[in-house]
Amino acid sequence: MLNFDFLSDKYSDDIKAFQFNDTPDEISVGDFLKEKALNLHRCQSAITRLYFDEDQNLVGFFTLHNDQIRISPRQLEEFEKIYGWKLPIEDHHSYPGIKLHYLGVDKRYRGLGYGKHLLRDVNDIASEIGELSGCNFVSVEALTTSIDFYHKRGFVWLAQNEQFANMIFKLGEIEIDESMRKMIIDPMTLGKMIESLVSRRKELGWDHSYLAQAAGVQEEIIESLEFSSQVPDVETIKLLAEALEIPYNRLF
Repeated sequence: MLNFDFLSDKYSDDIKAFQFNDTPDEISVGDFLKEKALNLHRCQSAITRLYFDEDQNLVGFFTLHNDQIRISPRQLEEFEKIYGWKLPIEDHHSYPGIKLHYLGVDKRYRGLGYGKHLLRDVNDIASEIGELSGCNFVSVEALTTSIDFYHKRGFVWLAQNEQFANMIFKLGEIEIDESMRKMIIDPMTLGKMIESLVSRRKELGWDHSYLAQAAGVQEEIIESLEFSSQVPDVETIKLLAEALEIPYNRLF
């Protein structure tokens, strides 16, 4: 059972002891928690909650602030078709939201379900705000290593920039059906992912037949991926990446 408190000076020692993996992604999250979060919290620009276990160990945190979600008309049509979302058509196609600025779990306490617990609290908070002032989405700039984590919990792809995948969760989506499990990635990002796969295949000197056998897919899929405009689904790309020994999150 976790309990929370808001960030304050009294937890400075706990924050200093919070452990992240030594990777560029996690270092940036750690720098935020240890160097920037308190000042933003004091200014009410971004509010941070700290979560503790029954022994009062700091196991995780998240930070929220208000956001405005821009969705193109094409994406609106796609989301309505795939997920059944009903949204008002605004002049600038912008919708109110809450941004999950950062979410982190101490590396010593991972694999215990704490990340899921924190994310449920994020959605509960946003839903409460929505009942009082209007809020359609929770948004997050997901690190490539955490895309699957958010996708499995109902977040859908909005766009990709150099560092992050912009993902959104529509409030009011209580049940996640199988269609929600299918990630829809923008064509530009998919194109880059396919280029990486093709480059790796050629580097290894594999022909289409060999890759198809290694990945457990039909050879026609490999040919279509390289020579036609037909775009494979994300699950197929994952199979190919695994066969080519490319970590999936490095394709983005």
